Amino acid sequence: MLLTIRHRTSYRYARPVWLQPHRMMLCPRGQHDLRLLETINTAIAPSLAYRVREEEGTQSPDETLDRGSGSCRDFAMLYIGAVRHLGFGAPAGAFDAFAL
Repeated sequence: MLLTIRHRTSYRYARPVWLQPHRMMLCPRGQHDLRLLETINTAIAPSLAYRVREEEGTQSPDETLDRGSGSCRDFAMLYIGAVRHLGFGAPAGAFDAFAL
């Protein structure tokens, strides 16, 4: 089902603020969701090799999977990408500069 939601709020910023496309989930969260997130979290690290990277930035989730290794920030991007793909909200702060 595709919904279009229009929202109008007046803000007083010096420049316009633009939001990225996002998803809205209309279902209650329960223990199943928490177990799923825990499973994803515990599956990422053991299946990949940790590697210190001096380069700036992050690898894409695909690069991390293809290489089978990454730094902690690469693992974070992989986790964020996975849970966003499943429809969970995953704010990433500075990581959001990398387009998933």
